[in-house]
Amino acid sequence: MCGQFSDRLLNTHLLSPSIAGEGFLVCSIDNMPSQIPVEASNYFGDRLMPYIDSFLASDATEPFECYKASPVIKNAVIASNGRLTPRFQYIDTLRRQNEARGHKVLILGAGFVVPSIVGYLIRDPNTSVTVVSNLVSDLEYIKKYFPRASVAKVDEVAEDECLGKLISRHDLVVIMTPWKFHTKVINACIAHKKNFLTASYCSPELRKLETAIENAGIIGVMEMGLDPGIDHMLAMECFDEVYRRGGKVISYKSYTGGLPAPEFADNPLRYKFSWSPEAAMSTVLNSALYLEDGKRKEIAAGGDLMDAAQRMNDLIGFNLESYPNRDSISYKDVYKLKDCETVIRGTIRYKGFAKVVRALINLGFMDTKEHPKLAPGAPSLTWHEVTCTILGIDPTSSTKTAADAIRAKLNTSEEVVQDILKLEILSDKVAELKGSPFATISQHFADIMAYGPNERDLIVMSHQIGIEWPDKRRELRVVRLVVYGEAGKGKAGLAMSRTVGIPAAIAARMILDGKIQRKGYVLPLTSDIYEPILEELKNEGIQATEVTVPL
Repeated sequence: MCGQFSDRLLNTHLLSPSIAGEGFLVCSIDNMPSQIPVEASNYFGDRLMPYIDSFLASDATEPFECYKASPVIKNAVIASNGRLTPRFQYIDTLRRQNEARGHKVLILGAGFVVPSIVGYLIRDPNTSVTVVSNLVSDLEYIKKYFPRASVAKVDEVAEDECLGKLISRHDLVVIMTPWKFHTKVINACIAHKKNFLTASYCSPELRKLETAIENAGIIGVMEMGLDPGIDHMLAMECFDEVYRRGGKVISYKSYTGGLPAPEFADNPLRYKFSWSPEAAMSTVLNSALYLEDGKRKEIAAGGDLMDAAQRMNDLIGFNLESYPNRDSISYKDVYKLKDCETVIRGTIRYKGFAKVVRALINLGFMDTKEHPKLAPGAPSLTWHEVTCTILGIDPTSSTKTAADAIRAKLNTSEEVVQDILKLEILSDKVAELKGSPFATISQHFADIMAYGPNERDLIVMSHQIGIEWPDKRRELRVVRLVVYGEAGKGKAGLAMSRTVGIPAAIAARMILDGKIQRKGYVLPLTSDIYEPILEELKNEGIQATEVTVPL
């Protein structure tokens, strides 16, 4: 291999795609007979020595035709002055043939999930991957751990001309950007007739593009991650089996959570962030709609979800709690659960999370409205001053006065108060102001609740499916997925990265290999999609277990 390094490239850890420019060239050739054993090294070295003086006397700037050297040396020169020498021009033909055979994948975004996607796809030497982001640090990580991948910094994915050029040069677009870019990216894929894939929900807004996607004759795989994604596949695998055997699904409860491994759940929230803290925390403010024992139940937005949190009756060794998530009732149609009287999809957290978040809501920290004193560029504030500002008391109040104000406003147990105080909200640390109390404390959580280099995360999923068989027997089938991250492996070792990224990568490979042919939106709800993906996930160490108990 060879590569060009300059001061600029060394500072960014990015490799140049050419050997042009200032710097020095590092060239390494693996020739195993010359390395082992020592006699072989001596043999090759002795035969190379007579030509060393000729190498040193050569002038690489003169035309190759004028190069005065023995036939042995001249015939060994592969490239000169930026061109392949006549004996080696066949390499260009091989390159063109390889490019024609190969697949080109564009990944938009370089966050926590992307390393797992890149790592899976580049196992195929005929697949080239380009990762685009506006964050140099994320691109440096990709280039460091996956040198075969190409990276490109783009200041704003939403720039139409740049986006269109990028998409037009690739066979498949994997969308791992924030959801606000999805419509624009998918429209660009439609315009350039390029297949695309994302782990995100197929929202009502995106559903409006379905006819255009079908007319363009392209494939749009959606909801291909963990939740949504693996949850769909494990549920449909069970449902389809029940229906094949003449049974009915009478209840469906599904819960998923991304958590720190128990030994690292060492803060008051018992939670750490493997993705955007603001996005993760915003889910606690959502509304929820679900069906329980035939009754439609609704939870208002704004934090009432935390009051609905209940102790999990499965995976009890983890000491978990769960609360409903978004609109569960719509899944009665998605999954064709016509006989179901209970349909609940929920989020899993360690027990105690909901009480602390409820307290943060009551104190005003989860308020999403802009606050002039918290605006970026406003005079700097310590966290003590931020908290006093949110509480509406004098920012110069003592720590005891501020803590007493928290107690008075919460009127809750001292245990919860102490948990709130352990969040360092009365510290002298200067806060990074983000506009609103919610955005500001989300950034604070990102700082104090990030995963350390030797910490690991955990994914837990529990499907609890009530079944009635033709002979009227009833049973509860519990499908569980528990995946631990691998400490010390960076983003690619996170269980969240693997369980979101690898299903997406497997589906991407299926598109590239022609194993998904259906045009328009494709969700992992049918056996032709979920069966091969679940099977390949087992090969990657991601496998569910099942237990069945009579009802």
